[in-house]
Amino acid sequence: MAPKDDGWTSKYVSPPERDPEGRTYFNWKDEELQKWKQDAIKMQDGHVRDNNRTEWFIYKPEDRDALELRILVTIYGIRTPQDGNKAAPSDPFRGYNRDDRLQARKLKKVIVKHSDTPEHIRLNVIYLSTATKAEDGKKFYLSEEPVFVINDRRQFIDKGSRVYANFQDYKKNNNLPKAATLCPKNGTYTPAETSDGRVPLELDETPSTGLLKRIKDVTDTVVMVGGIVLSVTGVVTFFSPALFSARAMNVVQTGSFILSGYSLSGAATSIYDKTSHDESIRTEMFILISAGLSNYTGYLRTQAIKYARQGKTYAEVMEKINKFHRVMFAVANVFTFLSSSSALLSSVFDLMTKRERTWYDYYQLSMGLFMFVNVCTKPRTIKAVCESEQMQYLSQMEKSLESDEAKEEMSKMLKEHETSDKKAYMIRNLNKIENRTEFFELIGKTKSSVVCTADGLAINDKIDIAPEAYNDIGKAVFTEKLNLIGKARDGFVHKKVMEEFDKFIPAENKEQFEAKLKDIENLPKEKQEEAIRNLVGKLGIAGGPTQEQFNNSWKTVKTACEEKFNQNVEKMIGNLKEGSTGEENRDATKEADFKELEELAKKQLHGTITLEEQEKLQKQLVKCSNHRKEYFFKSSADHRNDANTQANNIAFKKDINTFTNAQNERLCYRINAEEVKLKLRIMYGVPNHEDIIVNGQKPFANMRIGDYDRLNRVLKDYGPRGTKLITAATKLANDPTFIGHVKTPYDMASVTEAINKGWVSVAKADRNAFLNSLESGTGIHYENFRDEFNARITKVNELSPDIRSQWSSTLTMAYHWWKHEGDFVPGRNLTIEEYFDGYANDIFRTVNIIGTAHGQTGGIKQSYATDFGTRIHVGFSYGENQTKATHFPKDL
Repeated sequence: MAPKDDGWTSKYVSPPERDPEGRTYFNWKDEELQKWKQDAIKMQDGHVRDNNRTEWFIYKPEDRDALELRILVTIYGIRTPQDGNKAAPSDPFRGYNRDDRLQARKLKKVIVKHSDTPEHIRLNVIYLSTATKAEDGKKFYLSEEPVFVINDRRQFIDKGSRVYANFQDYKKNNNLPKAATLCPKNGTYTPAETSDGRVPLELDETPSTGLLKRIKDVTDTVVMVGGIVLSVTGVVTFFSPALFSARAMNVVQTGSFILSGYSLSGAATSIYDKTSHDESIRTEMFILISAGLSNYTGYLRTQAIKYARQGKTYAEVMEKINKFHRVMFAVANVFTFLSSSSALLSSVFDLMTKRERTWYDYYQLSMGLFMFVNVCTKPRTIKAVCESEQMQYLSQMEKSLESDEAKEEMSKMLKEHETSDKKAYMIRNLNKIENRTEFFELIGKTKSSVVCTADGLAINDKIDIAPEAYNDIGKAVFTEKLNLIGKARDGFVHKKVMEEFDKFIPAENKEQFEAKLKDIENLPKEKQEEAIRNLVGKLGIAGGPTQEQFNNSWKTVKTACEEKFNQNVEKMIGNLKEGSTGEENRDATKEADFKELEELAKKQLHGTITLEEQEKLQKQLVKCSNHRKEYFFKSSADHRNDANTQANNIAFKKDINTFTNAQNERLCYRINAEEVKLKLRIMYGVPNHEDIIVNGQKPFANMRIGDYDRLNRVLKDYGPRGTKLITAATKLANDPTFIGHVKTPYDMASVTEAINKGWVSVAKADRNAFLNSLESGTGIHYENFRDEFNARITKVNELSPDIRSQWSSTLTMAYHWWKHEGDFVPGRNLTIEEYFDGYANDIFRTVNIIGTAHGQTGGIKQSYATDFGTRIHVGFSYGENQTKATHFPKDL
């Protein structure tokens, strides 16, 4: 039975069978909504009655005005001219204003366009009853939306001229706000073949109430606000680039990229939707083009910014971003400007001409504004992007410094690095400085001059050093040496125990005692005393020493160990503080800092340090490293303006000896490199050392710091004999019967040191004859040495490729094996397999790493150590691939 309301009964419609079910936006049990439903049914009943079972109203070409009037009446209702209007009472159009008629004419054109037969237009209208909730959230407002129906296949057109393929398309894709709806179920007021001849009605909710649509609306609103915020931010940063922090600028950059991507996706989706419903896509096309180009330029801009922040020069950036993209970046910026300005104007035009504006219209406006501001405030070329980012990045870096003194020094450095390339070098180096505030404070305190180059830092025109190596000054040597002393402890304890308890162990048990003692070394330090006590008692004469004898002997061992390792720590700290303290640089604070570091290091070594003291140790290491870095700057700053005299050079080398000697950082200064160049020129009698030819090669051309350092140490360690050794090495390298190929300074140094090894090996009375023979390239000494070296090189070449690939060169391998073959096993030499495989595998293990530092040019170098009986087995590798350099046993 049809529902009744105050005695009213529907005559022409069948009320909806049920309310919408499932996850609905509205509460359909709400009394106000149920009241609206009854009112809406009455209105729909009236529309069916008025339609009077008419399927189509026919409009011919001569009826176009009537069609327009029908549209006006349907949308705005019947209007008559107002009082004072000069229009004739019989003119029905005069009651509508210009905007009304423009909208009606636009809709009429769409109807004519989509009619199957424009000369015979079939048209009807249905109404969608809607209930929208009031702002107070309690009452519902009743309204109706007209929908025009054309053609036998029943296409639908809403009052905004949006065309739908069918009624189902309309219900799923209309742009109505959140509302409850009531409409004819089949989209027609012509009754279907039903038992009662009524038009069935259907309740529903508009598409905008759907969860995904609501999420999109919220997202669009957020993006709209974000677009406005980023537009304002873009304008502000254009005039004041350093106003925002680096993190804030990263957020802005990321936000811009996300907004462009969302705009691209949104425009593409909107174009598909509007094209399907015959709407104008003018604004969306402009936004799509702008977003697409903006994403492209944004990607390239992001790449350029990334490389600029890494300290790459413009030329290096161009190697990453090819010429095509560089040209297209500028072209795309021009087209982005044109399309974004068009999108902005189009969205403004749409807003001005629309009678009913939606959030989507404002969203399009904000996107157009964002695109336009974004392209106007960003650099137009890749080069401009790099230069702009360099300035912003360095400004942010300066702001992050923690003292005014540091900021002042960085500001000075920035002025001295005025070109784009120099700024790139500055960024490249400062990115790697661990404590930039300390770095600039020390520059100012010591009145130093620092120039950032492509390869590192040029300090006071005296030394070139990578920032990673600068960071390591002080702390890397301390860590490595302390770990090395720790590795030596077990071997030294072993030696002292053997010496002190030897008198208690019978000869037949000595070998077993030493073997068992080796196992005890692996126990924790606090358990070793008791284990040794039990061992001595078990293997000793008549049950071993008395308790008093053992305690006295153990005290002797402990005292000797403590004294030995305390001396090693004191020597290490003495080397580190050299120059930082002393008569010329007396500073009680620095002395106290190094002394405290020394005491804490001793506790660390003896295993008596607490957790709190370990933390203090690290802080003291930072302090003392700072003191050492200060002297590093000062030692060269004091001599920056010295005249090039022998006395000045001697004084300078004395001051920097703490950094150049092998006990500490082992740095190579420019003065060391110049001395190498001079000696090479004198030895070979050439004006330019790079022109020296050895066996058809130019081994001294394009030398780097490590090459100069290697040759400098050869010449320095061997004194006057060094010149003769290099002359002999050259003679051997030029010998066609010598199978070693000298290509690099390292190869030359290896041959030179191998010759010195041969010189040391012969009797003292024969050494002059040996060296003269090698220098001349004739005689029995020369032939024997060459044949021996060739045999060793042959042996190296016979090793498996896997082993050889782990080392730097064949000559280096042959030399180091020759040099250290007799150092491992008393009374015999190691075979080549033992040296490069067995013993090498023992030392080059992760567990044996005692220090990881950086060479002067920034490359990784690792030190290894483990106890080796009563000695220490050490090894060294370099580079990311851990290329092995050498390994050998030594005394601490």
